[in-house]
Amino acid sequence: MGMIITTKDKYRKEVCKIWEELGDTKKVKKISKLNDIYKEHAFLQNELYKNSLLFLGVGASNSKDKKGKIKNKYCDKEQYKRDGGYYEIQYETKEGRDEYQYYKPMIKLAEQIKFDNWSNIDITLFRETNQKVLESFFQNSSLTNIMQKQLNLATRMIKDVEPKIIIASNTLVRKIFRIKR
Repeated sequence: MGMIITTKDKYRKEVCKIWEELGDTKKVKKISKLNDIYKEHAFLQNELYKNSLLFLGVGASNSKDKKGKIKNKYCDKEQYKRDGGYYEIQYETKEGRDEYQYYKPMIKLAEQIKFDNWSNIDITLFRETNQKVLESFFQNSSLTNIMQKQLNLATRMIKDVEPKIIIASNTLVRKIFRIKR
């Protein structure tokens, strides 16, 4: 088994800084979908495995219950106060990865190619899977700085885990990193 990086310990300060800056951005309130995403809190995996298989996505899956609330029973959460309110960072645990349908193809592929451990990194901290919505954020000139900071964090995480294989899980990831099929 490869070494495990605990994201809470290694990246917490950087995630907080990005999320606070996003919250301070008046532009967030002008972009309704981004405002909705911001209210759902920052999201990343709890653990990353070094020297393993890495799936690279663009935004975290957001399974919802019958009432439309995000299911997050397998998330470790940290809350931070700011300006009379709070924001939260949610860390998906291994139990969440094992249960949610979104990860089933990743589990199956890792087993087929004989990887005991695998990691998933999303290049944004957003719980949003609609690639058109996320692409519009990358194309919005008023969000360039905040989107670049998220890409920088994802790039650092990728370098830190030193993956044996990287699988770009969707078209937008390939487009952003200019990966040819």
